[in-house]
Amino acid sequence: MKREREPLAKAELDTITVAGSLKVLEVTRWSQHRHTTAFLNEAILLISNASHFIKKTGLTGCSPPATTHLRHNIALKKLCNWSVIRQSTGKKERFFGIFFEVPKATATTRAILNARIQNARANRPPSFALAQFSLVVSMMCTFSEFYVADLRHWFYQIRLPAGIEQYFSILCGSAIFEFLVLPMGFSWAPFIAQCLCMGLFMLTRFVHSAINCISPPPCVDFFQKSGHTTIGRALCIYDNILVGTSNSTILEQLVADIRGNAKQANIVFKEEQITRSPSFLGVVFTNSTDQVSWQHCSKNLERWSQRLDHPTSSNRDVAGLIGIILWDANVHLRPLCLEQRCIQMLRKIAGDIACVSSWNQFSKLLPEEITELRDRVRSITTLNTPSTRLRAVLQSPIWLVTDACRNDKYSGWGWLIVTENHISRVEKGQFSPSMALKPIFMLELWCALEAIRQVCLENVGTNLAISISIDNQAVAQALRKGYSSVEEANEWMVAALSPLQDGFNTLVVLQIRSEENPADGPHKRCVRVTPP
Repeated sequence: MKREREPLAKAELDTITVAGSLKVLEVTRWSQHRHTTAFLNEAILLISNASHFIKKTGLTGCSPPATTHLRHNIALKKLCNWSVIRQSTGKKERFFGIFFEVPKATATTRAILNARIQNARANRPPSFALAQFSLVVSMMCTFSEFYVADLRHWFYQIRLPAGIEQYFSILCGSAIFEFLVLPMGFSWAPFIAQCLCMGLFMLTRFVHSAINCISPPPCVDFFQKSGHTTIGRALCIYDNILVGTSNSTILEQLVADIRGNAKQANIVFKEEQITRSPSFLGVVFTNSTDQVSWQHCSKNLERWSQRLDHPTSSNRDVAGLIGIILWDANVHLRPLCLEQRCIQMLRKIAGDIACVSSWNQFSKLLPEEITELRDRVRSITTLNTPSTRLRAVLQSPIWLVTDACRNDKYSGWGWLIVTENHISRVEKGQFSPSMALKPIFMLELWCALEAIRQVCLENVGTNLAISISIDNQAVAQALRKGYSSVEEANEWMVAALSPLQDGFNTLVVLQIRSEENPADGPHKRCVRVTPP
């Protein structure tokens, strides 16, 4: 069953961005709901009161009027008609950003504001982790019924707090425009959009695992009120929602709650689908009784092929080729640390970008490097080999918890395996004097990699699903991204994670708080834990 909407007319967009404007997500009802979380309440406050993300110094004064190129004038007028921005003539304190457009796969463009000046005046937004693709695969192998939804023009549906629109101004020729909605390019935009989208499926009749979370988790598990058995899981990546269960009745109840929440908040969907073989993030999944297969959708492959038919060597196009290669590695569950060459080339391009216009300048990569990238993308588009995983592998993952510590009296490491809510194995030890001198980041990373290496070594020839929980944010990010600014750390990751390069073994990295870590302080004894 699939429901898809026609392109929005102007009147409908007016309803979303002006009359609807999320109604601050019905602050009274949602903020008092017993299933809300700290991060959802914070997001609700952020879009109702700007003081929650503006520094005490405030957005006062004016910035030098950075000018947007006149070629964007037509797009700006179209956004005015949609009530995304408005033209202003009043003399106010202003901060100007440069407006530009980024092409989308649908032959339209995405409106972006270069908000560096505004970001410098705002508090730093909370960090959060989006779901890894391996987590999506584990959902597909664990559940059999799915609901997939895509929110229409999600950032356009979230209005800025009243009174600060002039601080997100655009100067194009002699005309001045102000953003009325959350602009892409503002440092708080991803956090707010992610929190509010998660609110749709957290405010349901089922108890969920995010109640005590202070930042958006990668996914949310649902439980019956009477017990702690997981009956479903949901995740979102900004405006893309995926809900999975193994019971069609429970899925219908979840979907009814999600649609009810969206209706009360005047949130509009682009399309929705209930299916056993969903398409999510440009990947098509095929479910059978004992296994799940997936591959790139034909639309993406066609779009990538077109890039090769009309090659340029601009920073933008070359970075796009690298992005395709890294996304393909993600989809086929290859650790990104095994794509060091691509990541290094991407960092080299990023180092050459001084302003927005630099994206269109000729890339400084060597011609043979660009040729190598194009050849790899060509092989991806022509050899769209599906990946396959057995359901049994991901229905019972190996849960690892690791920790390293160093103080005046002790310097050690420890990791444990959790099975059925109990610790089934504990390994611990002390660092050598020379190793103990390394930064705590390196000690935590070594401990995590050693645990993964041992598990892979003991299960050679077996498909594995490893879920590892770490309380060090820098280590969790390095393992997710597959890259660190410390070269020794990169060498460690390549060596330890090489058993995962064939795509048969899956690694999901979760970040937890120290107080939630049963391995915290390897010399301490832990007796019972609950997997995330």
